[in-house]
Amino acid sequence: MTGWTLDPDLQRAALDALATDPALLDTDISAEVRHGIALLHGEVHDEAERRAAEDAVSRVRGITRVIDATTSSHDRDVRDSALRARVEHVVAELGDFLPGDIRVSVDDGLVTLKGEVDWEFQQLTVLELIAALPEVTGVVDHIRLGSTPLPNP
Repeated sequence: MTGWTLDPDLQRAALDALATDPALLDTDISAEVRHGIALLHGEVHDEAERRAAEDAVSRVRGITRVIDATTSSHDRDVRDSALRARVEHVVAELGDFLPGDIRVSVDDGLVTLKGEVDWEFQQLTVLELIAALPEVTGVVDHIRLGSTPLPNP
């Protein structure tokens, strides 16, 4: 928010309101205040905490608006579920190229792939394709190489 003037007194008052509200003692929510507008960020456990944070900061004299940019573990679960579906789609689209059973799990953007493939180039290809997805924060490789015999010349 370039060009906005930080109001240190309102900033301090907003942070104090978050720190002293009994409903928010176990949260990691912060606020930035510019021109009387407070931007909340951090992680809440549920909607009740989100509302409590908004209410606490909106009661600060001089705050004219509160913008909620917090996230919740539910938000993360939804993102992980959508990412898992995209990864599974990529694996399914590899079809004949990637025979075998590749299982996918996702935790906060970290994708874990388990299963078995015949060749190292198959393993490397699937790892590189999954790592290239924008929402992926990392890939854990638990793909084993099978014992497919080399073709006879």
